[in-house]
Formats: sequence, structure tokens, C-alpha cells
Amino acid sequence: MLKAGERLVVRCHNVSRRRLLIWAAILGVVAVFAAGYFVGAKTFGQAVAEKQQLEKQLAVLEGDSADLEQQLVNALMASEIDRLALQETRKEVVSLQEQLSKDEAELKLYRNLMQDDTLPDGLLVRELALRDLTNGEVAYRLVVQQNKSSLRPISVRVNVVIEGEINGIKKTFTLDALDDNLSSMPLELSFKYFDIQRGVIKLPAGFQPHVVRVEAWQEDKESRRVERLFGWRAVRSKS
Repeated sequence: MLKAGERLVVRCHNVSRRRLLIWAAILGVVAVFAAGYFVGAKTFGQAVAEKQQLEKQLAVLEGDSADLEQQLVNALMASEIDRLALQETRKEVVSLQEQLSKDEAELKLYRNLMQDDTLPDGLLVRELALRDLTNGEVAYRLVVQQNKSSLRPISVRVNVVIEGEINGIKKTFTLDALDDNLSSMPLELSFKYFDIQRGVIKLPAGFQPHVVRVEAWQEDKESRRVERLFGWRAVRSKS
């Protein structure tokens, strides 16, 4: 019941208009979503294309880098091979020069041995040459010669003793004690004209050599010994 002064008001709602507004809102949201989707899809497609292009460029650069690295390795290997080849060539040249020098010295020695008419007849201790090596050892060359007008092969024994001192005390060593390639003394030689013995002497620690005493005799004429003393003077080897 209505009270005094009140009145009933009836409002009529327009259902069709409300539905239109709802659909309009929905369509607006869909439109915005669709626009965003298409824009995003386009941007994503561009990003994918750029990524693929960058990957292709990276693959090309990696290939170029691998080629350059291989070229560098090849160049380094070629340079190292050339360097080693040059070193070997230099070593060979030095070796040939040393051998030539030795051969010339040998030839000169042989000529002197065969052409020296001032030597007395008989067995001779002709030469003892000493040469310091770079490792502190001493190379030696001992020449024993037969000088006769009518030569025949002979058997000769040679004894070599090195005299010196250690800390002021006299000390002697036979050659076989200082040369690892000799097993015993005296040396047993057989020759017609001359014989050349070569080896390397390893001096004991503290030993100061002064004199080398060389004795030689024919096997069948032991009583007829020849002896020669050589002062110790080793020529320094050229480096």
C-alpha cells in the first residue's frame, strides 16, 4: 500500500539496446585482440626472418673463419718446415765444411808422411796431436810410421802413458784408462807405411796432464824400442 504523498513509478528496460552494447563491447575486445594478434604475428615473422638471416650470415662467417684458421695453420706448418729445412741445410753445410777441412788435413798429413826424406830409417813415433773438445774432453791423433827404402807389412806394439799431477801429487795414466774405446795396452798395430790412431781422452777430475810418453816397437824386435815425449798442449776446438 502506498502512503500518502507516494506514487508508484514503473521503469521499462530496453533489452535490445543492452544486448547491442554487450555485443559491441565483445566485438571491440575481439577487434583489439585480432589487431594485436596480427601486429604481433607480423613482428614475430620479421623477427624469425631476421634470426634466420643472421644464422645464415653466422654460418658464412664461421665457414670463412674456419678457412682462415686452416690457411694460418698451413702457413705456420710451411714456415716451420722451411725453418727446419734451412736448419738442416746449414748443419749439412757446416758438416761438409768440417769434413772437407779434415780431408784436406789428412791429405796434407799423408803427403808429408810419404814425401819427407829427412826422416831416419826405421820405426818412428811421428806425431801426437791434441784438440780440446767443447765438452771438456780431448781428442787425440797418434801417428806411427815405418820409414825404409824397402817396405813390408810389420806388426807394431805401442804404449801410451800420460804423466801429470792431482793436487800436487804425481799421477800417471795409461791411454786405455782414459779412452773408453780402448780395452788394454799396448796397442796392436799392423801396417806397411804408417798407422793413425784416433780417440777421445776423458781426463779425471783435478788431473793436470804435463807429458805424454809414447813407446813403439816391432813385435819381433821388442828390444829395439823407440820412445818420444810430447808436451801436453791441446789446441782449442773452433766452435
